[in-house]
Amino acid sequence: DAVRARSLEFVEGWGDGIDRTAPRVDELGERHPELFGAHEVEGLALRDQYAKTASTLSLYYDAKRFASVLRRLAADGPLGGSASAVIAEYDPGFVIAQTKKWGAQAGAWVIAAAPTFAAYRRDDLVDFLRAAAALDSGTREQVLARVERVIKRDDAAAAKFAAQKQLPAPKRVAPSEAECRAAIGL
Repeated sequence: DAVRARSLEFVEGWGDGIDRTAPRVDELGERHPELFGAHEVEGLALRDQYAKTASTLSLYYDAKRFASVLRRLAADGPLGGSASAVIAEYDPGFVIAQTKKWGAQAGAWVIAAAPTFAAYRRDDLVDFLRAAAALDSGTREQVLARVERVIKRDDAAAAKFAAQKQLPAPKRVAPSEAECRAAIGL
């Protein structure tokens, strides 16, 4: 387990080798998710180390494939390492459903996903914020702050931003800050 954890850490930081290592990390998560369970190595669950590495590699290699693997790993509980942000790009409904399911346990998961909803999945933002309303007020304030730093309320800018990731442009008018605040219960 320790070797697997250190290997993931190494791969995550090895910029020159991403073209060789990212497909292998993706393949391991796809074919052998049991290798990345909840057992901890030096205080971090292997599943969270995998999520952290996969989330970083998804910036450079097929993010949609990594999102699929991360989604399967997140079926049993929140993942760390910004996994929710990667998943939210391609399956915002799953992130919302898991947020509702996990309730107070979903704090870090929600904080990580908030900028993705604000930037790329604006049409799902209010539903996401409603799902997060069960979190403590401090976490909800953090979520709202992250949303407000990133949200594109200009429709043309939002469409252009989404197109950069080959995601659909928003169809609805962006929620105001007051609407976001009400949705998350602040």
